[in-house]
This record gives sequence, structure tokens and C-alpha cells, in this order.
Amino acid sequence: MACGTPVIAIKEGGFRETVRHNQTGLLIERDPRELAKAILYLMENKEIWEKFSKNGPKWVKSNFSLNKMVDQIEREIYDLVLR
Repeated sequence: MACGTPVIAIKEGGFRETVRHNQTGLLIERDPRELAKAILYLMENKEIWEKFSKNGPKWVKSNFSLNKMVDQIEREIYDLVLR
């Protein structure tokens, strides 16, 4: 996403937190046919590809910068200390 490449990922684990379905990429079931369909869908829909390509880097920059990650870790530590 950070490089402007649309992502196709399985709807599991961290992918659900990082990929925005139909905004930065596609989240699919763990199935080779689903993967093939998603690849073809993106190849055949240039507008969707371009939308994901523009949204991906913006999403990464606004949500996964070093400063943002440090802020999140600091909040978690702070919450743990106050419990």
C-alpha cells in the first residue's frame, strides 16, 4: 500500500486492521479461486486500481508513521502503568 500497489489479502489477523476493503485493497477468504477473481477484478478495473493506488499511501502515512506508532505504544504503556 505504501508504494501505491493495491493489496489483496486474506480477511484474517493483522490484514483486517491494515487493509481497508474497497478503499486500499481487497480482503478475501482463504481460497485460491477468490484470489484469482480478485486479481482479475483489479486488472480489469483500472479506475478501482487507481483509487486503491491513491488511497494506499495516504492510509499508510496517516496511520502507520513512526510518530503514530510511538504514540500508540506510549498510550498502551501509560494505560498499563495506571491499572
